[in-house]
Amino acid sequence: MRSQGRGKYAVRFLGMCIILLLLVGNTAAGGEDAPPSGEAVCHASVGTPPQASAVGGSRNETLGVSLNAETRTVSVSVSEDVLTKLFESTGDTVSVTIPFVEEMRRYKAAFPCKSLSSGDGKKIELITPLGEIYLPTGMLKGQSGGETAAVGVGRGDSSAFPEDVLGLLGEGAVLDLSLTIDGGQAEWENPDFPVRVLIPYAPTAAQLRDPEHIVVLYVGGQGDAAVVPTGRYDAGTGELSFTATRFGGYAAASVKKQFSDLDGCTWAKRAIEVLASKGIACGTSENIFSPDGYVTRAEFLDMLLKALGLSASFDSNFSDVHAADAFSEAAGAAKKLGIAEGTGGGRFYPAKSISRQEMMALAVRALKRYKGFYVSGYTDVLAALNDGDEIAPWAAESIAALMDAGLIEGVSGRIDPLAKATRAETAVFLYRLYNRF
Repeated sequence: MRSQGRGKYAVRFLGMCIILLLLVGNTAAGGEDAPPSGEAVCHASVGTPPQASAVGGSRNETLGVSLNAETRTVSVSVSEDVLTKLFESTGDTVSVTIPFVEEMRRYKAAFPCKSLSSGDGKKIELITPLGEIYLPTGMLKGQSGGETAAVGVGRGDSSAFPEDVLGLLGEGAVLDLSLTIDGGQAEWENPDFPVRVLIPYAPTAAQLRDPEHIVVLYVGGQGDAAVVPTGRYDAGTGELSFTATRFGGYAAASVKKQFSDLDGCTWAKRAIEVLASKGIACGTSENIFSPDGYVTRAEFLDMLLKALGLSASFDSNFSDVHAADAFSEAAGAAKKLGIAEGTGGGRFYPAKSISRQEMMALAVRALKRYKGFYVSGYTDVLAALNDGDEIAPWAAESIAALMDAGLIEGVSGRIDPLAKATRAETAVFLYRLYNRF
């Protein structure tokens, strides 16, 4: 979150009077509206309207702001002409900043629908006092009709949530992400063009003792909650980050999933509990993880995509994967993304236990395509392994790259490439990927 301190603007909304304040220092302890102690504050004349800005490269455009006292909404509009000029200046990213206005609960920016439907790899960074939202210019691709799309971020209402959901929530307010098309409320869900979100968050003392268990929940209209696998807290920036493939309510929560059968694998316990808390891994029952059990090929794809924050829509799947099958969505998405290729006849063998070398090769294919992971092609490091000659030629470069990056380690000079991957081993491997990428 960009600081609301030096050089930034805030607006106080007092009845129908507007006072523009130039904050020249950090926010005072007395509250985010208070002037910084010992610093001068410049007051604009009453009635001066607040202004937003849109920046692309060296070009800066001033945007008018409208206030709706009834809905407590601050709105800006960015024209197609302005966006075109800014993208010409910057290339791929335009930043739109909306100022803080006291008493307001929602900030909204409107854009031409076709500017968010191109899928040309560009993005619009929407910076509001409540959070930053990175909008890919393909987010409305496939959305039917409309001239103007307005993306809103506001403070949600948790009063109607079920008690079990309220018990998980942190002290921060629910963040509501919304979309309107030509003024009418619209649903948005697009796994091909996820939206990245950053929100400021101040954890409790208890949460700071174990920040990996701070998660992000998606809360549906009926109060149903689901953990967002990409949600994580960064103590360095004081922000929660996550990627959203659908709009609605999001909130910070504390979740610590534990299992009763992990005493024999303390080396994997942390990885298992964190991944399970974040919805990346799951147990074989409510309290049992079965760490020595094996992972199927489809199950691994599901965990891999969640750990790396990858998603995709698809209209075809492997010939032996059916819509009702467990993890069928992960298999279809991985096929669409080019991570899983299958075998002859378009088969994937989803229920077959995955080998360790298959697991590593699939992971590297995903990392190389979508996370910029470097694969040198050199395999000299494998010569130090006692079982290096068991590695299939198609997996050698991937395994070598993972070893060079410190993402896998052998035991007693072995990596057992042909062995079936256990659930504990898989969790530790994916936990490393989750934290690195």
